[in-house]
Amino acid sequence: MHIGQQLHTGPGRGTRRRGWVQMSARFDVDTFEQVRAVAIKQNCSLMDAVRYLVEAGLDSEEEHRS
Repeated sequence: MHIGQQLHTGPGRGTRRRGWVQMSARFDVDTFEQVRAVAIKQNCSLMDAVRYLVEAGLDSEEEHRS
């Protein structure tokens, strides 16, 4: 399997725990550094920055569909 290749069973499901779904992700070095810069600027953890950026991207996508 290579980066970007989807599993033959379809998209992953993550691991469900107490109302959250946990997953892992891979980033290229440049993207990682951008996310890390957001975490430093926001004074939050790397995972909080990832969550923030994903939610902001999803909100932006919803606005474009409307």
